[in-house]
Amino acid sequence: MNKIGFAITRATQGKGSVLTCNAGDWTSHITDIRDYIKLFGTTLGEDRAIPFLTFSEEGCFLGIIRQIVGSVDDYFGGWIYIPRNISVSGEELEGLLNFAKDVLTEDSIHLKAADISAKFAVTYPERYSSPYIASAGERYGVRNPGVISSMTEILEHRYQENYRGFLAIFLTDPVYVANEFKSKFGNFTNRRLDKSLIVIPPTDVSQFGDGTKLLVFNGEKYVHFTSPVRTKEGTPLRMSLKRPPFDSYRFTYNATKDNDVIDLQPLKFEWQVRVSRSKFQVYGDDHKPVVDAIIRIGDEVISGDLLVKESAAHSAEVVVSAVGYKESKLVLDLFKIQENVEINLVRSNANYTREIILAGGKRGRITIDGGGVSQKDCPLAGYIENDKGILTVNRYERFKQRAIGFGGALGLGAVVCLGVWGVNAIINSNGEEKPVAKVEEKKEQKEQVVEQPKDTAVAIKPDTVVAPPKPVVPELSDEAKKALRAEVWVKNRLDAIPELEGLFDALNTYRFDDMVGDGKWAAGIKAAHPEFYKFISEEFPDRKWVNATFLPENSDRSITIANFKKNVLKAAERKKNP
Repeated sequence: MNKIGFAITRATQGKGSVLTCNAGDWTSHITDIRDYIKLFGTTLGEDRAIPFLTFSEEGCFLGIIRQIVGSVDDYFGGWIYIPRNISVSGEELEGLLNFAKDVLTEDSIHLKAADISAKFAVTYPERYSSPYIASAGERYGVRNPGVISSMTEILEHRYQENYRGFLAIFLTDPVYVANEFKSKFGNFTNRRLDKSLIVIPPTDVSQFGDGTKLLVFNGEKYVHFTSPVRTKEGTPLRMSLKRPPFDSYRFTYNATKDNDVIDLQPLKFEWQVRVSRSKFQVYGDDHKPVVDAIIRIGDEVISGDLLVKESAAHSAEVVVSAVGYKESKLVLDLFKIQENVEINLVRSNANYTREIILAGGKRGRITIDGGGVSQKDCPLAGYIENDKGILTVNRYERFKQRAIGFGGALGLGAVVCLGVWGVNAIINSNGEEKPVAKVEEKKEQKEQVVEQPKDTAVAIKPDTVVAPPKPVVPELSDEAKKALRAEVWVKNRLDAIPELEGLFDALNTYRFDDMVGDGKWAAGIKAAHPEFYKFISEEFPDRKWVNATFLPENSDRSITIANFKKNVLKAAERKKNP
């Protein structure tokens, strides 16, 4: 309907209809005005007509309450219905409002019936619109015309989003509201009016590729933009172009006029496909994951997700590199990746060249040539690289080897003794007299000298048990210190450093005794990561963990220190409160 509807009702003992122009479905929304009359009580009076606004999804009702002259309990209600899809100005509506006030008298209604019909026979131009939010709730609003906004302005911008949740908005001074109902009213008098603009979707978006859809954000989610939407002037619309399998392209649109057909021609962009790092699984030639592998597409490193332009995605060059491995290159169509891509790296044939201390204290150079040689870690067993790039003996490693040799020698001596004893036993078992062991005190006992790991001699008296000296913990290399200071400890990275080999397994199995006090790695951890050392040595002294591991076997073999602390504290709490 492109005409304005008008109806007059009368409230006495019940609701009654007096007159209707341009009847339609809208008349079903007319309510009993006695619910409104009680809000004003005696302040209404015979000489006062109070207009109000209320809404259905399809239009706006400009209502009027007026007491019938000479009757305290009888009232007229006027209902001007403005469909949302017609173009009518605030000035025209104010004229219709004043006309309706005049005819709402006992005498005028019948005498002016012809004038009323003619007044509402006007046809208005149609316009695009968007559904209103229907009036609802248990509260009312009031807006006093002429304070901030005139009646013409209020009716021009009649639909306001902030009216949502109110049954009706009365256009009068708030003082006329009965005292007992003031708490049910919200005052809109000093609020600025928002100008609504209708934005119309384009008829075609195929210029962005087959299957493209235009979406608009409705306040909760993006929905297909196929019908006009309402926005406030100066508030950009959030929009999105969607075309699977590409990543959606999001942008904002600023409407500049009412019934604005959105223009996407100035929009210039290139579709991009999203690539996830988790899609690539990198393994070494030992079939173990290479956790520190770097994957690049073009000049961009994939750390999480990476957007690749359509022009490059069909034949993207993927480059994978890692320390100690040959660089691997492959070309992929990123649109066809359905499952994980497995990449196998081959050890590089690098040369490792460093200075080394020779016999006599002279310096020489050593070169190791072969696959798997790393420029980062010393591949020579028993040696470490100091901060000057010179290979020096790992004193702890040397002691370990000597201890192994010393233990082997003792074992061999024991075997020889057992052999001699066995021969004697066999001879005596053939009928000869068995020897009787005698203990003789030696008058002279020479001191024995046992060589120590540091090339020093310690005098040892016979029959004296000597405890092996404590190993001297070597000064950690810069690389070891850096690895210990990290917040994430990776098994492959720690095991590749001679001084830290085995530390990860100790941490994973809660072997704290190796990391505190006189433990193998205690000094290094205390110097490089004092907060963690304090935690495992002082803040959590109960270190009795049996058959426990932090990580499952199929994990990525890395431990975040913060998570490790949390896990230990949770386990301790469970132990206290089983």
